[in-house]
Amino acid sequence: MSSETAFQLAVSKENIEIVKLLMTNDDLDVNVLSLNYIARSSEPIDNLSYGLDIFNDQPTKERDFEIKKFKTSKSSLFNAIEKDNFDIIKLILNNEKTSINNIVYCYDETCIVGNEMYTKHVDRTPLTHACDERKIELINLLLENDKVREDTINILIMN
Repeated sequence: MSSETAFQLAVSKENIEIVKLLMTNDDLDVNVLSLNYIARSSEPIDNLSYGLDIFNDQPTKERDFEIKKFKTSKSSLFNAIEKDNFDIIKLILNNEKTSINNIVYCYDETCIVGNEMYTKHVDRTPLTHACDERKIELINLLLENDKVREDTINILIMN
């Protein structure tokens, strides 16, 4: 299950002409995050394991294996970064409404083992993602942008 705007879809499909066209709309929110749910199951663990009904987060005893649920949120900028499409990245970064320091990708991973539920949450900004993935060209492009906050850079240097 996912939700994408027309702009996010154009970025995902790397259709630069549609991206440019949609960016002429003053009401466009380039920072909106899409929401995706992905469920994955693994091999049976034991008879005490519970499943998770992905649509209402209710444990169900019918399943006797581990279920992992991922909830991801991605911005159009992150989609362009994932595709290494520097033409679209530059278009989005040059848009005055782009919040370059905002979270562009986050995910929650939920695992159920036995009757215990574990959740891990991860947030990434464009710069933290570029550093984590060692994308030097992207790091340089982001650091050239005046909108990158210095405290974000300092946190990265300290870690």
